[in-house]
Amino acid sequence: MPRTVIHKAFRQSQNQAALRRLLRAFTRQNPSVGYLQSLAPIGAVLLLVMDMNEDAALELLTILVHVYFPTHFDEGLRGLLGDIDVFHIMLADRAPDLYMHLLALGSEGSVHPGDPPVINAFISSWLSTLLINIMPLKKLLWIWDAMFTDGSGMLRAP
Repeated sequence: MPRTVIHKAFRQSQNQAALRRLLRAFTRQNPSVGYLQSLAPIGAVLLLVMDMNEDAALELLTILVHVYFPTHFDEGLRGLLGDIDVFHIMLADRAPDLYMHLLALGSEGSVHPGDPPVINAFISSWLSTLLINIMPLKKLLWIWDAMFTDGSGMLRAP
């Protein structure tokens, strides 16, 4: 099942309405988190996996946010920022030439010397949507299944 399945499914107005209801319900039940743009693609995948069952998708979304990634979606996004730092360390360790190249690309176009590296925008997009933006759906669901089975620690480097 390719990623385009997600986009095609949400061209239908009833599925768009289901996603809106899911996100509103989550926001009402989780005012400390509120609405985050990254929750929309996560909610869309959960709705697809749960055959558009909004209650089941809401339960899974709540579990993902509060049990598996409790600091990824909090006010300060502490978990997300920490994982971005870990990504930098891993990339620098495993592909130092690529890492230095990406850092150089970001610094060339930087308006302000203190700006974060340009790759942070990509990394945060990947991680805040729990890899939806970069993984084929079949592989994404395999990773999510392993995460639900083994816990979120399976996503971290040994």
